[in-house]
Amino acid sequence: VPSPPVGPLIIDGVTEHTADLEWKPSEKDGGSPITGYLIEYRSVTRSTWSKAGTVDAHTTKFTAKDLIPGTEYYFRVIAVNSEGNSRPLESKELIKPMKKLTIPDAPVNLRAARIGENFIELEWNPPVNNGGTPIRTYNVEISSGEPDKWVKLTKVSSLETYCKAMKLDENMDYFFRVTAENDIGVSPPATTPKAITTKKGLLVPSKPIGPLTVTDVQRKSISIKWKAPSDDGGSPITGYIIEKRPESARYWSKVDKVRADTTDCCVRDLQERTMYHFRVIAENKIGESEPLETRDATMARSPYDVPSAPVGPLEITNVTNNSADLSWKPSANDGGTPITGYIIEHRVDSRTFWTKAGTVNEKTTTFTVPNLTEDTSYHFRVFAVNAEGQSKPLESTDVTKPMRKIEPPSPPIYFRATQVGPDFAVLEWKKPLSDGGSKITNYILSEMGGTSSDVKTKVKTISAYEHSCHLRDLKQNLSYYFCIQAENKAGLSPYCNAEYAVTPMRSLEKPSKPIGPLKTYDIEKTSISISWKAPEDDGGSPLTGYIIEKKEANRQYWNNVAKVAPSVTNYRVEDLRQNCEYDFRVTAINKIGHSEPLETEASTMAKSSF
Repeated sequence: VPSPPVGPLIIDGVTEHTADLEWKPSEKDGGSPITGYLIEYRSVTRSTWSKAGTVDAHTTKFTAKDLIPGTEYYFRVIAVNSEGNSRPLESKELIKPMKKLTIPDAPVNLRAARIGENFIELEWNPPVNNGGTPIRTYNVEISSGEPDKWVKLTKVSSLETYCKAMKLDENMDYFFRVTAENDIGVSPPATTPKAITTKKGLLVPSKPIGPLTVTDVQRKSISIKWKAPSDDGGSPITGYIIEKRPESARYWSKVDKVRADTTDCCVRDLQERTMYHFRVIAENKIGESEPLETRDATMARSPYDVPSAPVGPLEITNVTNNSADLSWKPSANDGGTPITGYIIEHRVDSRTFWTKAGTVNEKTTTFTVPNLTEDTSYHFRVFAVNAEGQSKPLESTDVTKPMRKIEPPSPPIYFRATQVGPDFAVLEWKKPLSDGGSKITNYILSEMGGTSSDVKTKVKTISAYEHSCHLRDLKQNLSYYFCIQAENKAGLSPYCNAEYAVTPMRSLEKPSKPIGPLKTYDIEKTSISISWKAPEDDGGSPLTGYIIEKKEANRQYWNNVAKVAPSVTNYRVEDLRQNCEYDFRVTAINKIGHSEPLETEASTMAKSSF
């Protein structure tokens, strides 16, 4: 692609709708001849460029057209060849097309409104074109008899399009001219087409006597009143011309013409809530007087007003999880027309827009706001309404958060012992079906004196996050009755009793071995007596007996001798061989099994004691 056009991008000849651009050709064509230049523009408020036009490769000038006056623009030029577009050459400064300011046109319709023996009253209309900048003043000049010799008479503001020349000579011809002046300069003059001669005789009347009073205001009409002129100009008043002008407008428009004996008028067909000026002109057969104008603008509006705001405070009570009750007092002022009802609105604290909650009639000053979202903060407001509209709102001063009514929770469920040991128990439960509208904070475990005892002793406080409890140091074979409560900030739930009593019991085991030593005595040739003591621990199950065994000292295997009752702790072993050494052992038995055996510490020989 070619290199960018060579800058700077010169912009001059800026008019109301056009601007002239000029640049230098690209230094490099990229190896392919430049085919033309693309010219683009964008306004300062936009980021996208628009095509203004194209020129051929030999042209480095362009006039951008159809620009909007008062809008700031950037321009750029792009060189184009068969490979594509170069990088752009952009303007460095903003260009703002502006309408060319000029001097104004001449005022129009310069005329004599009243003529007397020593005065002439002039009137004229503003120029059709003010030259693009407001008219500042009007310059009035006078010439007596010779239209080429002008003398400055006065200068009046742009708001005044009339002037009174005083102390003139009677029966003298006068010429007048008026120029308009703006910031650029002075317009060509408007000149009276022929001489105006002062003369004594019939005149136009003086203006009506003020003030011009507004007597009644309605939505689309305003009534005004005035007094007859002090001077009818020597000719009877034939009527009054009434004109109106919206405050935002520049020109007056005729509204009505009333008879000479009428000094009031109802101006109709006005635009509601628009400010108006009014003026009245007295008329006789000679002409029209100067106008009598209202001092201030008056708004066409109803004589009634919207009501005052409902009287506060806006009380909010009985707040549930999805509703709130509102109450207020009636508006102190109905605005002159009866209140027809009240509008209730709400908004979420985190939002800016209001939502209509409902309406009530004029006799009702309470309302229940439904369908609120739980745990959401709300503002409320109430409007009074009459035929003129809505009052200012009465707003709540604090936020309101619908919450479920808090009460104690229901009791925990499925409370039971899941493990019971000789001196401990594990209790488990599940959370209540209802938390009462407030989070569970604790569980309270208590012990009862019996299955139906009202006497309960607190055992332990357990966190709301736990649903089990390990109780230690319980006594064996003693029945415990437990109950549990859930707690929230409203209080304690009813009790939930465990399904069964908890009775710690030792698990059944084999007995410990009999207590030694296993003694031998009363030794004879063929018999030996043995004795032992009962085991320390029966394993939780009563002993059912002892098994007595023997074996020769030089043998490996034991032989069963006898089984004796659990109350017997000695035994005489018979049928032994003389002069043979024997070992003996005793095993305790319960229904679970056999203990470890208690053995003699040394072998004993069966022999005669002599």
